[in-house]
Amino acid sequence: MKIQVTACDIDRATPATTFEVTTEGETVVMDLCAEHARPVYDLIEQIRGKADDAPAPSVAQSDEPAAQSTPRSRAPRTRKTAQSARKADGRRKATVTTMEEIEAQLREQEAKG
Repeated sequence: MKIQVTACDIDRATPATTFEVTTEGETVVMDLCAEHARPVYDLIEQIRGKADDAPAPSVAQSDEPAAQSTPRSRAPRTRKTAQSARKADGRRKATVTTMEEIEAQLREQEAKG
């Protein structure tokens, strides 16, 4: 039997929720306890409130984690590629390439040879 526990990346508190944030082509994966996830939930509430012009769902503010929330587990990281860049903490840095960039690379390769 295998038991997996997700702990906060900041203070190792359990349980923790996994967040993936992507910006400018870089994805950061982090596990945060309720205390450290609070700013993320606040930001989500602000964005939902502006987008929907409706009240955002409230997130329980207590010292104990909500019983109904289930942390999302990450897939095992067994595949490795030659192009995978590793961050200092061992996580992969995601590379996102648009179709325009791929087409430009193909044009450059055709021009060279």
